[in-house]
Amino acid sequence: MEEIPDDTENCSLSLCYNGQAVVETKYQLYLNNKFNRYTHGGLTSDVFPGDESRCWGYDHFISREVVLDKAKGYLFGDKVKIGVRIQSDPIRMSNVEEYSGVLIKSLNRQRVLGKYADLILDSSRGVWQAHKVIVSSQSAVIDEKLSNVTDKYPIRVVISDEYCADVGSVLQFVYTGSVNNSSESVKDLVNCAHNLKIDSLKSFCEDELLNNVTCENLIDRFILSHRYQLPTLKAVLMNYVSHTKCSTIRYDIKEKLKNFPDLLLEITSFLLNN
Repeated sequence: MEEIPDDTENCSLSLCYNGQAVVETKYQLYLNNKFNRYTHGGLTSDVFPGDESRCWGYDHFISREVVLDKAKGYLFGDKVKIGVRIQSDPIRMSNVEEYSGVLIKSLNRQRVLGKYADLILDSSRGVWQAHKVIVSSQSAVIDEKLSNVTDKYPIRVVISDEYCADVGSVLQFVYTGSVNNSSESVKDLVNCAHNLKIDSLKSFCEDELLNNVTCENLIDRFILSHRYQLPTLKAVLMNYVSHTKCSTIRYDIKEKLKNFPDLLLEITSFLLNN
């Protein structure tokens, strides 16, 4: 077998086979097609064929540590003399989700305690300490505001209620990915997400607004979908209208959408055609 180059990285490969004869056959196939410095042929068959339902936990199932030849794309076993060409995603840590949860809690704890804070968000409802690198990574608006600032001291950004009325919940989402009582504050939050250009929060709000649609809140949610460009929500609301008999819908839209002529025309046209 060719000498394995120094440019390698560890990875895990699970092999399933039905017996020694299969291993030998596959190895022979590798020998006949192996990639070397003079040719560009390569093994094109699949990893050992076997009965997958019998592999795990049985004697004929093995899991080995092997090395990956990056240049040639082959895996070489140190005892089972067989090489296979594979295409796979990069190896991921099995505890990524657990680690992410720990990291989120740690970062949020630093925010709550105000440790190492270098950003102050000031609104009529209160003053919050945060970290520039975290908030700016999520908000395109904050990132732009901070891009030309060279001050070493904590930077104060004043946010009006019209621009964002719930800064505290925004920070909670930025640091943790969730919000307490989001169903109650979603109208404020979607406004914040839109104005601060926090796409992940905007998507979160849209998902919240998809829940518990009724004839009573239908028009208000149509307005939100139109004002903040929430296409998925608007499509769901249109579908709701076409499958649900809201007795006052035609009267309501004329009264409540006077200031939204484009939306009024869109809904009216839809009702006429469905």
